[in-house]
Amino acid sequence: PGGRSHRVILLGLFSTLLQAKGTVRLDRDARPLLLIEDPETRLHPIMLSVAWHLLNLLPLQRVTTTNSGELLSLTPVEQVCRLVRESSRVSAWRLGPGGMNAEDSRRIAFHIRFNRASSLFARCWLLVEGETETWVINELARQCGHHFDAEGVKVIEFAQSGLKPLIKFARRMGIQWHVLVDGDEAGKKYAATVLG
Repeated sequence: PGGRSHRVILLGLFSTLLQAKGTVRLDRDARPLLLIEDPETRLHPIMLSVAWHLLNLLPLQRVTTTNSGELLSLTPVEQVCRLVRESSRVSAWRLGPGGMNAEDSRRIAFHIRFNRASSLFARCWLLVEGETETWVINELARQCGHHFDAEGVKVIEFAQSGLKPLIKFARRMGIQWHVLVDGDEAGKKYAATVLG
């Protein structure tokens, strides 16, 4: 904060807001609604982060559309609304406030928001136990001619975050999911979690 680029962005934001306001006098408690469409298309990821943090300082309501995992990683998952196009309509999915307990929210924030934010754009999650399975499944798919990213499939390991928070989150956000586990004792426990 305080750098030249920060000041330029802030001045641009204020200028745009003042021009949009025109001669209308706003109540001091008013919270204008700002609609932002795909801000990542014109901003470098660092500048996007700077602009987003500056916007968070303003007393505004915001509706933002994005295809950027980078921008999603800057937004608490409780504030994300995921739109899914279906054959005859568009469905909206969101956690909302109090959507998950504090521990599950922490796990999702770390595992999904900070490290795999682009997985929120996936149609389906394939949940696997660990790193080895992630490598093997992605390579098997490639060998069979499937490109998971292009098909909207994301392979996510769950050993560090736990299976329950990921499944709960995926259900709440309208993301289809499947679980692949080993046949060992740990795998049987994971399978019981899914089935029970």
